[in-house]
Amino acid sequence: MTTVATEYDLSTGEFGMTMIADGENACELNQRDGMGWVEGVWKSDTHYVVNGQPTARPASPVTIDGMTLMNIPAGSTVLLDGQSYPAEGDVELEFPLPGTYQLRVIAWPHKDWEGEVVVP
Repeated sequence: MTTVATEYDLSTGEFGMTMIADGENACELNQRDGMGWVEGVWKSDTHYVVNGQPTARPASPVTIDGMTLMNIPAGSTVLLDGQSYPAEGDVELEFPLPGTYQLRVIAWPHKDWEGEVVVP
């Protein structure tokens, strides 16, 4: 019997590697500390595990209004042109030079929020 399963972190629900193996005990034999397995192939960009079940990741609550990022969940990271900053709540953005700036907010388990700001 072939087993197809995806490993996930028990504390965050984030998926890791997928295993295809022969035998019913394949997952148990390859169990790592702090990790669990769910049947099937799953990817963390769209799903995570809640109470042992794959679940769609929720949309990001982040919005932008002018130069303010709003509704940033606690524990988030804001990436500004590749540079990372911890953030939560509402954040006023300031830029020293005109240009287009790429923004990304990472707030697990929410899907990443991406946007840009154009500074004239």
